[in-house]
Amino acid sequence: MAEEKEKNDKDSLFIQCILADFNSVKSEIARRSGLQRVALVLLLTAYGFLFKFNLDSYDNEPLLGLVFALLAWLASYLTYIFYEREHIEIMRLGGIIRDTMAPKVKELLGKEVFFSETFPDHSDKAALLQRDFDSVVYWVIPIFFLIYALL
Repeated sequence: MAEEKEKNDKDSLFIQCILADFNSVKSEIARRSGLQRVALVLLLTAYGFLFKFNLDSYDNEPLLGLVFALLAWLASYLTYIFYEREHIEIMRLGGIIRDTMAPKVKELLGKEVFFSETFPDHSDKAALLQRDFDSVVYWVIPIFFLIYALL
């Protein structure tokens, strides 16, 4: 009887530790996801400012358009690298929940509990839409700046 109570206490403590770790990992995922959104908003804002300055100065300084195009490419590249680095880390953190925590909790409780991380994360259509969006934001817009500068 005492051994069973001790085992239940250990299992309960283990579940509490995993739950605390789960909450920590999920908050880190949310933080990184928020940083991705902020980086994207800053990039789009930079594009807007560059476009406005490009239009305002095109007649006076045509070479300035090339500088703005280079700045657009630089901002695009840096934002893309940051965005992808954060995405890789989010996937790694999700994998910790899916591959490490979830199986142990399922073994103890006999059922799935971390549904958000154990179900498939993306459909093929969502992946295609993300690729198309990334192509426009990170490639098409900077190409537009370059073409505009060369005209």
